Amino acid sequence: MKEIKPLCVLDFYVHESMQRGGHGKALFELMLEVEKVTPDKLAYDRPSPKLIGFCGKHYGLKSF
Repeated sequence: MKEIKPLCVLDFYVHESMQRGGHGKALFELMLEVEKVTPDKLAYDRPSPKLIGFCGKHYGLKSF
């Protein structure tokens, strides 16, 4: 057994008027850069269907 302490992502929201403009991806990319981590090494706390779709579309993550 190995104990790990992964960085945990909570859901985030981009207002409807700003969606589909790359703002969510830009926020997520900046967080990845600042934290020096890749999306597959993060923990996702109860991801919403939209977050699962986002991670699948942009990072190929389909199962958690």
